Amino acid sequence: MLAIDNVGIGTTDPNARLHVMNYLRVSRSEKNKYWDVKANGQNIIQESDIPTFINEKTNQPVTFGSGNINVSVQGRLGIGTTNPVSSLEVVKSPGVPALIVRDNTPASSIVFNPAQSSHVIGYYQLDFWEIDNNWGIPVMTLNDKRVRIGTQHPQKALHIFGTGVQMRVGDNNNLLDVGTDGANGIVEYSGPHKLLINYYNNKPVAICGDLGIGGLVGIGTSPDPQYSLNVCGKIHGQEVVADPPGWCDFVFESGYKLMSWDSLMNYIGEYKHLPGVPSEKEVETTGVPVGEMSKILLQKIEELVLYNNVLRKEVKELKEEVERLKKERNSGEGK
Repeated sequence: MLAIDNVGIGTTDPNARLHVMNYLRVSRSEKNKYWDVKANGQNIIQESDIPTFINEKTNQPVTFGSGNINVSVQGRLGIGTTNPVSSLEVVKSPGVPALIVRDNTPASSIVFNPAQSSHVIGYYQLDFWEIDNNWGIPVMTLNDKRVRIGTQHPQKALHIFGTGVQMRVGDNNNLLDVGTDGANGIVEYSGPHKLLINYYNNKPVAICGDLGIGGLVGIGTSPDPQYSLNVCGKIHGQEVVADPPGWCDFVFESGYKLMSWDSLMNYIGEYKHLPGVPSEKEVETTGVPVGEMSKILLQKIEELVLYNNVLRKEVKELKEEVERLKKERNSGEGK
């Protein structure tokens, strides 16, 4: 038997039992069934036009490199473990995430990372990063049934940190935005329709604190309020402040013409309500404007003062006439 230490193909200085320089092909009888290993610059490339099987017959585990990548006899892939218990198991190294999925740049990445700090509740978390080489703060994290966006310390099931519009729901024609402006909480609806709150289930709504709404509001009404505030039902409060246009001090101006008493009685007899006061039909149709009605009622009270003053003058004149007649009668009896 010929004893040869190393065999070189394409090289005069083989450093292995079989040393093939640049290119190796293993093929079946058909020329188009092959398995190639070739050198390409600094890289070694394996190519095949047929399926490649490793340990198909022996069914033994396969280890790559220093043992960080292993394929078990059950067909499970382990990274950082020699005994994977699932189809894919990754055991992270200290100080780095377990798994990163990204494009060619690290600025948009999905990072799966076991929890390491005390503020993270649970065992594992999924991070979405906008990162640089120093690993910044994840823009969104899922852990222990909580979602955090822009914060490392989620306090609720969904915690979004930042100013401006932070959450948007809807399609291109109907958008509901929720966020802050740095000082105030903001809920804005953009669309051709209305913002409905418990409209379909008709449940009570409790708002504790100040509420600012730039638009029409309907409570217990149809979704199309016609006024700044439409309420179907009772309103309970301590005070209502109205700002009607103008007031009725003009009643006491010297040139104010008071309707004669006879004319007033004729008007009431014909229309069944005071002049300038809405009729029952008008009230049933359009309601009563509180501010304007307060002004009308005060005007009627002031007119009553004027009527009373006219009556007072007439009573005074009658008293004077009675006194004059008494004096004349008494003087006639003394003669």
